[in-house]
Amino acid sequence: VSGLLSIFEERLELLKNFSLDKIEIIHFDKNFSKISPENFFYDILIKKFNIGKMVVGYDFAFGKNRSGNISLLMSLCRKNKVELDVVEPIKVDNKIVSSSFIRELLIEGEIKKANKMLGRFYSLEGNIIKGKGIGTKIGFPTANVEVDKNKLLPIGIFSGFVLLENSVYKAVAYIGFNPTFIRDKKGLTTEVYLIDFSKNIYGKNIKFFFLKKIRDEKKFKDMSQLKNQIERDVEYVKKIYYN
Repeated sequence: VSGLLSIFEERLELLKNFSLDKIEIIHFDKNFSKISPENFFYDILIKKFNIGKMVVGYDFAFGKNRSGNISLLMSLCRKNKVELDVVEPIKVDNKIVSSSFIRELLIEGEIKKANKMLGRFYSLEGNIIKGKGIGTKIGFPTANVEVDKNKLLPIGIFSGFVLLENSVYKAVAYIGFNPTFIRDKKGLTTEVYLIDFSKNIYGKNIKFFFLKKIRDEKKFKDMSQLKNQIERDVEYVKKIYYN
Protein backbone atom coordinates (compact mmCIF):
# COMPACT_ATOMS: atom_id res chain seq x y z
CA VAL A 1 0.00 0.00 0.00
CA SER A 2 1.57 3.28 -1.12
CA GLY A 3 0.82 6.84 -0.09
CA LEU A 4 1.85 9.02 2.83
CA LEU A 5 -0.05 9.08 6.12
CA SER A 6 1.19 12.63 6.58
CA ILE A 7 2.67 14.89 3.92
CA PHE A 8 5.53 17.27 4.74
CA GLU A 9 3.34 20.17 5.94
CA GLU A 10 1.29 17.84 8.14
CA ARG A 11 4.42 16.39 9.73
CA LEU A 12 5.65 19.88 10.58
CA GLU A 13 2.28 20.75 12.12
CA LEU A 14 2.28 17.56 14.22
CA LEU A 15 5.85 18.15 15.42
CA LYS A 16 5.05 21.73 16.39
CA ASN A 17 2.44 20.38 18.82
CA PHE A 18 5.29 18.94 20.91
CA SER A 19 6.70 22.40 21.71
CA LEU A 20 10.11 21.60 20.22
CA ASP A 21 12.79 24.30 20.30
CA LYS A 22 13.93 23.53 16.76
CA ILE A 23 12.97 21.36 13.81
CA GLU A 24 15.82 20.66 11.38
CA ILE A 25 14.87 19.74 7.82
CA ILE A 26 17.42 17.61 6.00
CA HIS A 27 17.01 17.29 2.24
CA PHE A 28 17.52 13.67 1.26
CA ASP A 29 19.22 13.45 -2.14
CA LYS A 30 21.62 11.08 -3.94
CA ASN A 31 24.73 12.46 -2.21
CA PHE A 32 23.11 12.32 1.21
CA SER A 33 22.03 8.72 0.61
CA LYS A 34 25.69 7.70 0.15
CA ILE A 35 26.85 8.88 3.59
CA SER A 36 28.13 6.01 5.73
CA PRO A 37 26.62 5.48 9.22
CA GLU A 38 29.87 6.63 10.88
CA ASN A 39 30.13 9.79 8.77
CA PHE A 40 26.47 10.57 9.43
CA PHE A 41 27.07 10.27 13.15
CA TYR A 42 30.29 12.31 13.30
CA ASP A 43 29.78 14.89 10.53
CA ILE A 44 26.11 15.64 11.08
CA LEU A 45 25.04 14.61 14.58
CA ILE A 46 28.26 15.53 16.41
CA LYS A 47 29.92 18.30 14.35
CA LYS A 48 26.80 20.03 13.03
CA PHE A 49 24.35 19.58 15.90
CA ASN A 50 26.63 18.79 18.84
CA ILE A 51 24.05 16.39 20.28
CA GLY A 52 24.08 15.25 23.90
CA LYS A 53 21.16 12.83 23.69
CA MET A 54 19.39 10.77 21.03
CA VAL A 55 15.92 9.23 21.11
CA VAL A 56 15.25 6.60 18.42
CA GLY A 57 12.80 3.79 17.73
CA TYR A 58 13.69 0.13 18.27
CA ASP A 59 14.00 -0.46 14.49
CA PHE A 60 16.00 2.71 13.73
CA ALA A 61 18.55 2.43 10.90
CA PHE A 62 20.87 5.08 9.48
CA GLY A 63 23.55 5.64 6.85
CA LYS A 64 23.98 4.23 3.35
CA ASN A 65 21.52 1.42 2.57
CA ARG A 66 20.28 1.62 6.18
CA SER A 67 23.45 -0.25 7.17
CA GLY A 68 23.78 1.42 10.58
CA ASN A 69 21.77 -0.44 13.22
CA ILE A 70 20.99 0.09 16.92
CA SER A 71 24.05 -1.91 17.97
CA LEU A 72 26.41 0.37 16.00
CA LEU A 73 24.60 3.47 17.26
CA MET A 74 24.98 2.30 20.87
CA SER A 75 28.72 1.84 20.32
CA LEU A 76 29.16 5.29 18.70
CA CYS A 77 27.12 6.99 21.44
CA ARG A 78 29.09 5.26 24.19
CA LYS A 79 32.44 6.34 22.67
CA ASN A 80 31.28 9.95 22.34
CA LYS A 81 29.43 10.24 25.66
CA VAL A 82 26.06 10.71 23.96
CA GLU A 83 23.04 9.51 25.93
CA LEU A 84 20.87 7.10 23.91
CA ASP A 85 17.22 6.29 24.56
CA VAL A 86 15.80 3.44 22.44
CA VAL A 87 11.99 3.42 22.47
CA GLU A 88 10.45 -0.05 22.52
CA PRO A 89 7.65 -0.92 20.07
CA ILE A 90 4.29 0.58 21.00
CA LYS A 91 1.35 -1.82 20.88
CA VAL A 92 -2.35 -1.15 20.48
CA ASP A 93 -4.67 -4.14 20.97
CA ASN A 94 -1.58 -6.41 20.94
CA LYS A 95 -0.51 -5.14 17.50
CA ILE A 96 2.74 -3.24 16.97
CA VAL A 97 1.97 0.27 15.73
CA SER A 98 3.51 0.75 12.29
CA SER A 99 2.79 3.01 9.33
CA SER A 100 2.38 0.03 6.98
CA PHE A 101 -0.27 -1.56 9.24
CA ILE A 102 -2.12 1.77 9.60
CA ARG A 103 -2.13 2.16 5.80
CA GLU A 104 -3.70 -1.30 5.44
CA LEU A 105 -6.38 -0.45 8.01
CA LEU A 106 -7.27 2.77 6.17
CA ILE A 107 -7.49 1.07 2.79
CA GLU A 108 -9.70 -1.65 4.31
CA GLY A 109 -12.00 1.02 5.75
CA GLU A 110 -11.10 0.27 9.37
CA ILE A 111 -11.02 3.97 10.25
CA LYS A 112 -11.67 3.62 13.98
CA LYS A 113 -8.80 1.14 14.38
CA ALA A 114 -6.48 3.32 12.27
CA ASN A 115 -7.34 6.39 14.36
CA LYS A 116 -6.63 4.43 17.54
CA MET A 117 -3.22 3.40 16.19
CA LEU A 118 -2.42 6.97 15.14
CA GLY A 119 -3.56 8.44 18.44
CA ARG A 120 -5.45 11.08 16.43
CA PHE A 121 -8.05 11.37 13.69
CA TYR A 122 -6.70 10.60 10.22
CA SER A 123 -7.25 13.64 8.03
CA LEU A 124 -6.86 15.15 4.58
CA GLU A 125 -6.34 18.79 3.72
CA GLY A 126 -6.38 20.98 0.65
CA ASN A 127 -7.77 24.03 -1.11
CA ILE A 128 -11.32 24.00 -2.47
CA ILE A 129 -11.39 24.12 -6.27
CA LYS A 130 -14.20 24.38 -8.81
CA GLY A 131 -15.72 21.06 -9.83
CA LYS A 132 -18.40 20.11 -12.36
CA GLY A 133 -21.21 21.37 -10.13
CA ILE A 134 -23.08 18.05 -10.17
CA GLY A 135 -23.60 18.13 -6.39
CA THR A 136 -25.15 21.60 -6.61
CA LYS A 137 -27.56 20.44 -9.35
CA ILE A 138 -28.96 17.71 -7.09
CA GLY A 139 -29.14 19.84 -3.97
CA PHE A 140 -25.91 18.75 -2.31
CA PRO A 141 -23.14 21.23 -3.14
CA THR A 142 -19.86 19.52 -2.35
CA ALA A 143 -16.44 21.07 -1.85
CA ASN A 144 -13.95 19.66 -4.35
CA VAL A 145 -10.71 19.37 -2.41
CA GLU A 146 -7.31 19.46 -4.11
CA VAL A 147 -5.31 16.97 -2.04
CA ASP A 148 -1.55 16.41 -2.35
CA LYS A 149 -0.98 13.59 -4.85
CA ASN A 150 1.32 11.76 -2.41
CA LYS A 151 -1.32 11.58 0.36
CA LEU A 152 -2.89 8.19 1.10
CA LEU A 153 -6.63 8.40 0.43
CA PRO A 154 -8.94 5.49 1.26
CA ILE A 155 -11.68 4.93 -1.34
CA GLY A 156 -15.31 5.19 -0.30
CA ILE A 157 -17.79 7.36 1.55
CA PHE A 158 -16.87 8.50 5.06
CA SER A 159 -18.42 10.32 7.99
CA GLY A 160 -16.30 12.90 9.72
CA PHE A 161 -15.95 16.54 10.58
CA VAL A 162 -14.40 19.54 8.88
CA LEU A 163 -12.20 22.32 10.17
CA LEU A 164 -12.75 25.45 8.12
CA GLU A 165 -11.62 28.92 9.21
CA ASN A 166 -11.41 27.81 12.86
CA SER A 167 -14.98 26.43 12.84
CA VAL A 168 -16.01 22.75 12.97
CA TYR A 169 -18.80 21.23 10.84
CA LYS A 170 -20.33 17.76 10.48
CA ALA A 171 -19.40 16.35 7.08
CA VAL A 172 -19.45 13.48 4.59
CA ALA A 173 -16.47 12.79 2.31
CA TYR A 174 -16.77 11.11 -1.09
CA ILE A 175 -13.43 9.78 -2.30
CA GLY A 176 -13.28 7.83 -5.54
CA PHE A 177 -13.50 7.80 -9.31
CA ASN A 178 -17.07 9.09 -9.90
CA PRO A 179 -18.32 5.78 -11.40
CA THR A 180 -21.80 7.23 -12.11
CA PHE A 181 -20.33 9.72 -14.59
CA ILE A 182 -18.29 7.95 -17.28
CA ARG A 183 -16.77 11.21 -18.51
CA ASP A 184 -15.00 11.68 -15.14
CA LYS A 185 -12.10 9.37 -15.86
CA LYS A 186 -9.32 11.76 -14.88
CA GLY A 187 -8.58 9.98 -11.64
CA LEU A 188 -9.28 10.09 -7.96
CA THR A 189 -11.44 12.95 -6.71
CA THR A 190 -12.17 14.11 -3.17
CA GLU A 191 -15.48 15.82 -2.45
CA VAL A 192 -16.70 16.91 0.97
CA TYR A 193 -20.29 17.82 1.84
CA LEU A 194 -20.65 20.08 4.89
CA ILE A 195 -23.95 19.39 6.65
CA ASP A 196 -26.21 22.41 7.33
CA PHE A 197 -23.77 24.76 5.59
CA SER A 198 -24.40 27.10 2.65
CA LYS A 199 -21.52 29.59 2.27
CA ASN A 200 -19.35 30.05 -0.82
CA ILE A 201 -15.95 28.64 0.13
CA TYR A 202 -14.06 28.38 -3.19
CA GLY A 203 -10.35 28.90 -2.69
CA LYS A 204 -10.51 28.29 1.05
CA ASN A 205 -8.40 25.69 2.85
CA ILE A 206 -10.36 22.78 4.31
CA LYS A 207 -9.38 19.92 6.61
CA PHE A 208 -11.50 16.75 6.85
CA PHE A 209 -11.11 14.35 9.78
CA PHE A 210 -12.18 10.73 9.23
CA LEU A 211 -14.52 9.07 11.75
CA LYS A 212 -16.07 6.05 10.01
CA LYS A 213 -16.50 4.44 6.59
CA ILE A 214 -20.16 4.51 5.60
CA ARG A 215 -20.01 2.47 2.40
CA ASP A 216 -18.08 1.72 -0.78
CA GLU A 217 -18.54 3.95 -3.80
CA LYS A 218 -20.92 2.58 -6.41
CA LYS A 219 -22.37 3.39 -9.80
CA PHE A 220 -25.95 4.63 -9.99
CA LYS A 221 -28.34 4.44 -12.94
CA ASP A 222 -29.17 8.13 -12.88
CA MET A 223 -28.95 11.40 -10.94
CA SER A 224 -32.13 10.59 -9.01
CA GLN A 225 -30.65 7.40 -7.55
CA LEU A 226 -27.45 9.24 -6.68
CA LYS A 227 -29.41 12.01 -4.95
CA ASN A 228 -31.43 9.48 -2.90
CA GLN A 229 -28.24 7.74 -1.77
CA ILE A 230 -26.58 11.02 -0.76
CA GLU A 231 -29.71 11.90 1.25
CA ARG A 232 -29.38 8.56 3.07
CA ASP A 233 -25.65 9.15 3.66
CA VAL A 234 -26.32 12.57 5.17
CA GLU A 235 -29.15 11.29 7.39
CA TYR A 236 -26.90 8.46 8.57
CA VAL A 237 -24.14 10.89 9.54
CA LYS A 238 -26.64 13.15 11.33
CA LYS A 239 -27.80 10.14 13.37
CA ILE A 240 -24.20 9.26 14.30
CA TYR A 241 -23.71 12.75 15.71
CA TYR A 242 -27.14 12.80 17.36
CA ASN A 243 -26.45 9.50 19.13
